[in-house]
Amino acid sequence: MEKVAVVLIRNDRRLHDHEGLALSQSFDRYLVLAMLPPQWDEPSRIAPARKSFIQSSINAFAKGLGPIPLHFTRTTELLLEHLSKIFEVTLIAEAQGAEEEDQELRRFKDTPLHLTRPNTIFDRPELSPTFTPFRKKLEKFAKASIPGERVFLDPERALDLPEYRFQRFEVPTLATVGESNARARVAHYLESNLESYSETRNYLEAQDASSRFSNFLANGEISVRWIYQEILRRDPDNWLALELLWREFFWQHGATFILPSRGRNVSGWEKKLSHPLAQAIHNELTATGYISNRSRQILASYLIYEVGLDWKIGGAFYEAHLHDYDVFVNWGNWQYIAGVKFDPRGGRRFNLDLQQEKYDPEGTYIRKWAES
Repeated sequence: MEKVAVVLIRNDRRLHDHEGLALSQSFDRYLVLAMLPPQWDEPSRIAPARKSFIQSSINAFAKGLGPIPLHFTRTTELLLEHLSKIFEVTLIAEAQGAEEEDQELRRFKDTPLHLTRPNTIFDRPELSPTFTPFRKKLEKFAKASIPGERVFLDPERALDLPEYRFQRFEVPTLATVGESNARARVAHYLESNLESYSETRNYLEAQDASSRFSNFLANGEISVRWIYQEILRRDPDNWLALELLWREFFWQHGATFILPSRGRNVSGWEKKLSHPLAQAIHNELTATGYISNRSRQILASYLIYEVGLDWKIGGAFYEAHLHDYDVFVNWGNWQYIAGVKFDPRGGRRFNLDLQQEKYDPEGTYIRKWAES
């Protein structure tokens, strides 16, 4: 009986540094299978614009595969049952470590599963409860993982099941998704803007003020190991490398808490956004699916300390709307701002008048978004 690898594509839509796809080439045959997030059918968890963003990312991955067929189904168990009658099947998936994603894999308990390492810079580094000791240990003792090369898939051994073949989602093609766009963005930013990152990173709004790598990292369209290596090669002390270590910190810690219960009535809080800066940030997020890191911290602080909102409800709002939603970064930052975890100072409360004076002194940002 031939051995077949079924590579589950979740938040790892890339060909460079993809251990699962590389491993599949050691099997007799292989099949590439795209999956949607397990929260897909919960409207309160993924807003329509974020759904469209994810679908556009899957379209881009399918295009990047070239002659290799991408498969897609909402009934993965039936597909595996069908294949198991003909082949010796092994599932391959990139480890993600999030509770709901892990639970989804347990649905396929009758099929052997091989997990590859997650999209992180380091392999199981020593953890610390706060960021600074974690960073210092990494810099002193840890060695960053080396990113893998581009995987070249053998079209002759690719399975093609017409009844499960992916059909392109009817959504707009976006420049903020896809591996080719991701690598082009990294090349452009590191060449043109890396030196100024520490000066511009807190701007509320500007295309090149921040790297904008987060969209591509959230979809797994680019390897964080590769980005980190490219930054260090140019400027080992650059602040952008430090920001990637913050991502690493949250990823290595994982997300351990209970989400707001399904069906809980959490409406009405948006009417309490009395400060124009908070209203503007809220409006930009719901309109575009993106806000700067500074804006995320400002709005989170305002919701927690001024509105009195449960931080988990705020985190769920970001989850629904942020196109670059990352389970560990999102929830880790909300816990940090709320002071329930990770912050030695016990929380971060921002004075919005001072934030506005510092980052929007002319009111340009507020005028653009406050009435949107």
